[in-house]
Amino acid sequence: MKNKILLLIYVLIGLEILLVIFNYDEYTAYFSILFGNVKHLSFNIILILIIYLLFYNFKQKIQRAEKKASDKHNEALSDNITGVYNRAGLNEYGLAKWEDAKNNSLSFATIFIDVDKLKLFNDTYGHLVGDSVIKEVANALKNSIRLTSDIIIRYGGDEFLILLSDVKKPALKMLAKRIQSNIKAIQIDEINEEITLSIGIVLLEKIHADDKLEDIIHLADVNLYEVKNKGGNAYILCNK
Repeated sequence: MKNKILLLIYVLIGLEILLVIFNYDEYTAYFSILFGNVKHLSFNIILILIIYLLFYNFKQKIQRAEKKASDKHNEALSDNITGVYNRAGLNEYGLAKWEDAKNNSLSFATIFIDVDKLKLFNDTYGHLVGDSVIKEVANALKNSIRLTSDIIIRYGGDEFLILLSDVKKPALKMLAKRIQSNIKAIQIDEINEEITLSIGIVLLEKIHADDKLEDIIHLADVNLYEVKNKGGNAYILCNK
């Protein structure tokens, strides 16, 4: 668009030069009057186009600055290893999702996930391999959820949190099994053993006035550690 406008300006400037030449031709008085009008019009067009270009450039700078600020903001809310939200992202988007479910009388679920034996992987194969495990787990979780509505947070070193609204118990069971299936499919060359998860899930059929998101996360965490105490590689789902 910008290049087309510049080309038009160059054409009009060329026309201006031609008009000057014609205006000095003593044998073309008629064309001089005609071109004089055209010259005046072309000057106005050039002026308008220059103003538009200045405005266009200014608008582009504003948009680039806004995008840079937005990217920087999103980067601050994302985990640098997995690309999912971090704890700061939970505080912004997680709370917003909670409030939306509360205001619209929707059900709400928290899924607390811990990667079994991650410390062993780190100690045995090194932290780079451990990071690869975390990345693959995050990708498996992304492939399991509803991308347009569910939220994944890396809550800690080996812990993830998924927040969902407008969901029922059968769907949560299916999701837990889908997560387990996707995790089972992970293959990392350096690791010869299966990667598994411990999962704690809490479902609220409706959020009440005295309910708090941090309390629901804590209940899911309690379920998670009950799974871990039984050996991991399973899930527990309960209603609040």
